[in-house]
Amino acid sequence: MLIDQFMFGTIAGVLRLALQKVNHVTHRMERPSWIAWFVVFAYPAYEIVTTALWGQTLGKKVLGIRVVGNDNGSGIGWPRSVKRAAPAFLLSLATVPMPYAILVGIVGFVFEISLLFNDRRQGWHDLLANSVVVDTKPR
Repeated sequence: MLIDQFMFGTIAGVLRLALQKVNHVTHRMERPSWIAWFVVFAYPAYEIVTTALWGQTLGKKVLGIRVVGNDNGSGIGWPRSVKRAAPAFLLSLATVPMPYAILVGIVGFVFEISLLFNDRRQGWHDLLANSVVVDTKPR
């Protein structure tokens, strides 16, 4: 997930630098607000599509992990992929107004820490979607 977030953060940063302009009256940089919305909607869409079709994002592929159904060990498909991405999407919606970004970071940290207290290392999003992340690397 960190690899994918880094990839989208880099894309957003490049867009921001390329599209910001100087307000000649105030000499301040203006950033198009649509870049924040791009990240908010594009990342969950990327996560949903790649997980539904292939069971993994590019970052998961690099790490040698895949998302499968907790019940049958096969792909999770579209409905469960949407359920799995929903918590992160809702959290990212709250980051657009910056005062909430710190609170969202704390909630996100709690989500990540919850992995340590589950015998199958399932996050809240996995429990919601009845999915689990498995290792695909040959042993």
